[in-house]
Amino acid sequence: MSSPMTVQDIIQRLYQLAPFNKRNHYPYNLKIKLGPIRLLSKELANANVDWSDFAYNIHYDLTLVYGLSMAYSQRSLEEKWIFYRAYFKDATDWSFVDGVAVTLPKNIGEEVIKVIPEFAKSSFPYLRRFAYVLALIYVVPKKPLDIVWSLIDEQEAVYHVYMAIAWLLAECFIRRKSEFLEYISQSHLAIWIRQKMVSKIRDSYRVSREDKEFVKELRGN
Repeated sequence: MSSPMTVQDIIQRLYQLAPFNKRNHYPYNLKIKLGPIRLLSKELANANVDWSDFAYNIHYDLTLVYGLSMAYSQRSLEEKWIFYRAYFKDATDWSFVDGVAVTLPKNIGEEVIKVIPEFAKSSFPYLRRFAYVLALIYVVPKKPLDIVWSLIDEQEAVYHVYMAIAWLLAECFIRRKSEFLEYISQSHLAIWIRQKMVSKIRDSYRVSREDKEFVKELRGN
């Protein structure tokens, strides 16, 4: 059996993928395009890799590959949830959350519903964001929106978390308007969440001019 690939081996691979002007030193972010990052993550997903020397957030590209490779892997969902509880505890960038969420298998909606209430109540903000982005992907299209309403902390104050709530609610408006309006009429959303939600709705190409005018009334004082 061949020796496992090490974290240093992966860093060297990232050097090779980086733009030429980034290769002389190893900055926090090598500005590698997402396509090559995803290809490398898929390759590593089920490879023999020793991640024991990995340190969170020292290098953006390496941290992203670490998270995506688990999403692509054939490990059980329970193993993945255990991994992400730790991964997002130490995360410092919203793109780690969103990249992982859109990479997980598409047929896990029922399993997602079981874990997102826990994630949404976490003391770690990026795990909370993970809950809301998972809800947007797996709940909003087909599942009861009561699941979404029960997750939302209407006074969430951490920027990248309440931005995810605003994005989630905007998607509810766009895709399931009548249910959204019933919720919003009874909600006590913080004004900063309302304003970002309205902004996201108004920025969407999927919203009519009339609805863009209508939602101005939802911004609050």
